[in-house]
Amino acid sequence: MTIARKKEKLSLSQDEFLKLVSELKGKFAAMQPELEVTVRNPEEGIEGFVVVWNTGICRGGPFTAKGQRGMGKGGTRVMPGLTLEQVKRLARAMAEKNAAAGLPMGGSKSGLNADPSLPDYEKKFRSFVRKVGESNILFEKGGIFGGFGYDVGCRPPHNAIWACDELGTTGSFTGK
Repeated sequence: MTIARKKEKLSLSQDEFLKLVSELKGKFAAMQPELEVTVRNPEEGIEGFVVVWNTGICRGGPFTAKGQRGMGKGGTRVMPGLTLEQVKRLARAMAEKNAAAGLPMGGSKSGLNADPSLPDYEKKFRSFVRKVGESNILFEKGGIFGGFGYDVGCRPPHNAIWACDELGTTGSFTGK
């Protein structure tokens, strides 16, 4: 089996390859999130989370231009009972997916503890987006959080419209 490293190919036996994979898994398992933000507004019944698992994969990529340190990307999950621990696991999974796909961005996830079937969903989602925007963690404002995207509980295209409206920009919402 061959692994390319800085234009140099190393030839590894199966045992060497498995040892290397095991070492890399250990390093990844020891990682902690670079950023954890909890957004709460008890008066509005808002509780949401943003987790950026890593941005190390960004080094030298297009998202490190102008001295920025990279960003984490992932979707926004909306569901009743959502916790910070769940969002952390999702952000970690995004880091693995982005790395496996060779994408030059770290993994992240945001989430809102809300029921998207209730009439106040739009109001809560807009408030969550606004509060995250005010925290200066968005990449386009110099932070490391790449922005909002679609995940479980979102209503395409409404969430994108609401986020862009609240932030006054299209740069912090991505979708497929």
